[in-house]
Amino acid sequence: MDIWISSGTHVDSIAEREKRIEEQLDNLDIVFAEGAKKSTSREQIISILDIVPIAPLLAAAITFHIYITVEIHGRIKSKISGGETGRDVELVQNLTSRHNVEWHEIDEEPLSQYIHTNRIVWGILNWGSLVGITVLIWPSPLTVWNAIQYGTVLLLSGYILLIALLTVANYAREETMAEEITNRSEKHDQAVVVLGEGHHPGVGRRLKKESDLNVLNPSPEDLNWGTRVILRVFEIYSRLRT
Repeated sequence: MDIWISSGTHVDSIAEREKRIEEQLDNLDIVFAEGAKKSTSREQIISILDIVPIAPLLAAAITFHIYITVEIHGRIKSKISGGETGRDVELVQNLTSRHNVEWHEIDEEPLSQYIHTNRIVWGILNWGSLVGITVLIWPSPLTVWNAIQYGTVLLLSGYILLIALLTVANYAREETMAEEITNRSEKHDQAVVVLGEGHHPGVGRRLKKESDLNVLNPSPEDLNWGTRVILRVFEIYSRLRT
């Protein structure tokens, strides 16, 4: 099976990515995607609420990232650009509609599962950070500006914990993604994989090891600075584990 990996920042140029896919694949017959399910689904909201008692800062960061950074930001960019730019889910919808093919989710495991598996550790990290930040910088006097500063520090702390969570879960997630693709490769001739560019090198490397798969771009051509930082963190953690 020929595979083209279309990776991005989850909100970027749909038109450009579609053009590259059309240039590489002339008979696309399946789309594999990371997290292309509708992001406002009831299951996802319940999953986030479920971790609030354990990890409130993580829950806040995940909520902000999904519904502000990706969902609302993506819709605004899509509206302004006339559909030229938008979310990964829009790219998947365009591909499946144009080529009349199905798509398959490759990242079924919710991040909340990793939190529940190690609830004591994540609970201590979250509540410890929340209490520590509150003791150190609780807004006094309580003004709007001080409250914004306090909330911003909490959100940034949540994002740091989110990066830590993604780092811990990364290996298992990429293994699952590659396995999902490989298990369905015999039934298809050409496939595109839509995922975040942070997973491109890891998933590409795993798929390249499979003799029955022809990965056209196992490594991304270019990465933005944020992804480079995340990948560096992944690499350091991987070395510490081994």
